Amino acid sequence: MRWSLRHLAWQLLLRLCGSTKRVLAIRAANSEIDWTLVQSAANVQRPWLIDELLLPDFGRKMMEKGFQHALEDAESLILSNLVSKNPDALLLQSKGVGIATYLAFHKIWQGPLVLLSPIPNACEPISGGSWEAEWNSTMQLLRSTQLVAVGTGSSNDEQEFIVQSMEETAVCGKIRRGTISHSFELCPSWILRSFPGDHRWKEEPDNAKHIARLIDSMLSNMRRMTKRSEL
Repeated sequence: MRWSLRHLAWQLLLRLCGSTKRVLAIRAANSEIDWTLVQSAANVQRPWLIDELLLPDFGRKMMEKGFQHALEDAESLILSNLVSKNPDALLLQSKGVGIATYLAFHKIWQGPLVLLSPIPNACEPISGGSWEAEWNSTMQLLRSTQLVAVGTGSSNDEQEFIVQSMEETAVCGKIRRGTISHSFELCPSWILRSFPGDHRWKEEPDNAKHIARLIDSMLSNMRRMTKRSEL
């Protein structure tokens, strides 16, 4: 992916600020998102950086030998980037939520997550056999993560297969629906928002600002939790 000179200059400036939060976007067989647009919509008073980690051939390996094989093959690359980039949060799309549950299961990463239209997939820690079983296992593991921000499309499929499925597991209780943002009864630090479009909503340039707002909200929650723990 190409970054504009303006964006690279912005990143260099932010790197000089020690308090700037960093988000690692792990791209596993996902379509490209224009992070330049997302970054430009960030809260300028509380800036953050996005680094993208592309997992080579993840989709091909997943199709040929399954999600678990693709995940294990990418594990060393993921771990080395977690160490070298030292992110404050991870961002994953669609079936990439399987990476989040794998890392949580092995207690490698239980930090903040931004999940864009998460779709569970049977793998080592996730029970297969049915859509309900996959969602229940996924939610059980994600609950170990205090801060999760979920963004979905507004289409019926997104609402039924993601939002309703999350609620029906009862792991985080009922969804408390607000005007803009929703929360979960038993996972009060989680955020849920829906944006215009179907499963490909996140690729639309007009939705870049919504991804940025979702990240802003999650990082704001993180700062509030940090301040409370310091009292």
